[in-house]
Amino acid sequence: MKKVKVMHVLGSRNLWGAEKIASEICNGMPRSEFEMVYVSPDGPIRKVLEGMGVNYVPIDRMTPRSIGAAMKQFNPDIIHAHDNKASLLSYLSSVFRRNRPYIISHIHNSYPYLRRFGLRRMIDSVFRPRYSINIFCSEPISKYYEQYAPYFYKLHGRMVMENFTDAETNRAKAGSGVMPLADGKPRVGFVGRLEYQKGLDAFFAALADYRKRKNLDADIHIVGTGSMKDYLVGMTEGLGVRFEGYCENPFEWMQSFNLLILPSRYEGLPLTILEAMSLGTPVLAMSTGSIGEIIEDGKNGWIVKNGDYEGFIRKLDYIVSNRKILDEVSREASRSMEERFGKRNYIEGIKEMYKELYNRKGIPT
Repeated sequence: MKKVKVMHVLGSRNLWGAEKIASEICNGMPRSEFEMVYVSPDGPIRKVLEGMGVNYVPIDRMTPRSIGAAMKQFNPDIIHAHDNKASLLSYLSSVFRRNRPYIISHIHNSYPYLRRFGLRRMIDSVFRPRYSINIFCSEPISKYYEQYAPYFYKLHGRMVMENFTDAETNRAKAGSGVMPLADGKPRVGFVGRLEYQKGLDAFFAALADYRKRKNLDADIHIVGTGSMKDYLVGMTEGLGVRFEGYCENPFEWMQSFNLLILPSRYEGLPLTILEAMSLGTPVLAMSTGSIGEIIEDGKNGWIVKNGDYEGFIRKLDYIVSNRKILDEVSREASRSMEERFGKRNYIEGIKEMYKELYNRKGIPT
């Protein structure tokens, strides 16, 4: 039987949330039935994928020409593109091919530009209805598109597939506990891209203002890199914030944190939250995207109204000042992840979707 060829296309050269989902899909498909390849700009992701045994085709940059060259090399039946740019460029790369692949667009974020008419929403309205399948990473993200994208009901193959995390694997990667607390203070951490979306600039501005009036007794560690790193380092001078850089295995850091923070301006269903909670590390986050569907405030974590950075800092101070509460919420965080966000059913669902798409007749949409 002919193997189904699936090419995942992503825009980042590092290992973040969407990249972890894509790499696990590639690694989880039965090799007797599927031939998988992961395509992205070359970078630290190469080492991770090679370690997993995932077939990797690096490209120099995200352009139709580069993606088209990878397409010519691999000749996929299906392209599984993650987020808007990768989806658009993959479609443009495939449209004039004799054997056009089906395009799956996997949406991982609640994009702010959908809220008002503009060039980016107009482009999305033209091309998104042409993709064969549109996957939303959670029900709230699907509802967000339905509310703000007038063309929502024109989209083919709309489906919701919630992100997953593998608690057992996460615990194995975290090891037996690293990095002891240097001075006994609670350790608060962030793991992710240092980009505008993640809201760290607004968080640090609120933190600086709060510390003029009151001491917040915690060590804050920032694990990750991105285009805003230098700016963020400059604005946190004297705040006791430590920038740890990019880390291939962030699970050690996550397990060492007493609390993970995610002050994002917008999100989808952040994999970082699922991973931290699976390790028993509770999360304080802005209530955006699907976060309110994961975290029950005060029970398995804490949420703050989106954009309320002053309230975010106040709640952070309250949490780190009450270690008993942290311990109680930690246990509930771990339990809630094991019940809902397992890997096996997710991979099986993706496999059946690929098979159904491959067995369709006719030219892709």
